Amino acid sequence: MKSESNKSELVGDEFGSSKKCVIVLGMHRSGTSCLTGCLQEAGLAADNVHRSNKDNNKGNRESIVVQRINRELLKENNSSWDKPSSLLQSTEKLEQARDHFITKLNTEHSHWVMKDPRLLFTLSFWKEALPPTQFIGTFRHPLKAALSLWQRDNLSIEDGISLWLQYNRKLLDEYKLRSFPLICFDLSAEQYKAKLEEILFEVRKMLTHSESFNLEKGLNFYSETLLHQMDVEIYKESLSPENPKAFELYNNCLDLYKELLSLSKADVVYTNRAKADLTLIPLRPSLKVYAEILALQPNNAVVIYMKGTLHEMNEEFELAIQLYNKAAALAPHHYWIFIKLGGLYEKLQLWNKASKCYTTAQSHHPLNSAFSISLANVYFELEEYDNAVQAANNAINISPDNFSSCAILVKIFMKKGDWKTALKYSDKAKVLDDSKFSVYPKRALIFLKLKELEKAEVVFQAGM
Repeated sequence: MKSESNKSELVGDEFGSSKKCVIVLGMHRSGTSCLTGCLQEAGLAADNVHRSNKDNNKGNRESIVVQRINRELLKENNSSWDKPSSLLQSTEKLEQARDHFITKLNTEHSHWVMKDPRLLFTLSFWKEALPPTQFIGTFRHPLKAALSLWQRDNLSIEDGISLWLQYNRKLLDEYKLRSFPLICFDLSAEQYKAKLEEILFEVRKMLTHSESFNLEKGLNFYSETLLHQMDVEIYKESLSPENPKAFELYNNCLDLYKELLSLSKADVVYTNRAKADLTLIPLRPSLKVYAEILALQPNNAVVIYMKGTLHEMNEEFELAIQLYNKAAALAPHHYWIFIKLGGLYEKLQLWNKASKCYTTAQSHHPLNSAFSISLANVYFELEEYDNAVQAANNAINISPDNFSSCAILVKIFMKKGDWKTALKYSDKAKVLDDSKFSVYPKRALIFLKLKELEKAEVVFQAGM
């Protein structure tokens, strides 16, 4: 890697100086997608980014190229997003990919934005090639982030808060090198939008062509549907004297959270809320602890759901389904319960039940394209192809740049023998994400069916 002696020259102290790039820094599940989406919609350019994901209604807003580079860089150093390391050795190939990516954006756009939570650990690598850059940081209460990670990746709450501490220590370290704006994802909708407006206003001042920056569009990207807020607290038995490391870990997280709150000037009161309003959760999965919590809070949908996941892991599927259904009835606003329940139905090939689950989920979460995509896949399995097309098109209406919607439509029209329409959606899927290797064999087959043999050969070779 190149010398880090030039780091201080890369990032200015204040808004208002000429900056080419904005980088959003923050832990996973802490508002980075929301903040980046606001900046993109306001007018900052971005590379080809994910605009819809199962866990983000409006996409994680991460560049496919940046994701790939960060993933490979961490892998090169025997680490990953959930086992990160800051001691990085890069390769010439990765440096060339980075330089090409930055040069392309610098050439094509006057100002641009990028984000990937892993940047907190790979930033020294990127700083070697970045133009003058403005950082903006975002953070969230450790338990809320950990619970969201558990829902998405099945990390234990204890592992989640441990990861939170690693990421947010890096955020604080970077802030201490050169301060930058911080925003708390736990703010109320009104408070968040007020803070966001301040940040967008300052970003606009640093632009050379500020007339192209639409502050109102940036603010309108924000939606409370992007927030999956829940007031949670650790079940006190999880922090017993028999578990001193967990107790110390959690207290360290709270101390750092309070420091970030102070630096961001956020008016968030978390620990003083009424205990009756808090959802108790355990640090680690345990049927015994789940039973203790449910004795105190019998309608605790999160713990009922957690209990279901443990039964599913033990292949006790009927019990898991009963618990997921109970949790969904108690808390239909928690979209991830339906994802888990529908996924289990699909795993067991109970297609009609999966269809009913996703249809119910759609009624509660009409702006979440994931349920329309899941429904399209279920209808495909049921050989109800017209319904599958309708569901996939509904997902596209919600999120036009959705790779998964196009991919399922390719599969449907191939099954129907409509090769020209299949090619149309294959073209779009390739534009959205040509890194998905599943695109190539289907495209090759489509070209064969259309008797375009040379194109089939080119596509086949590209996918090798």
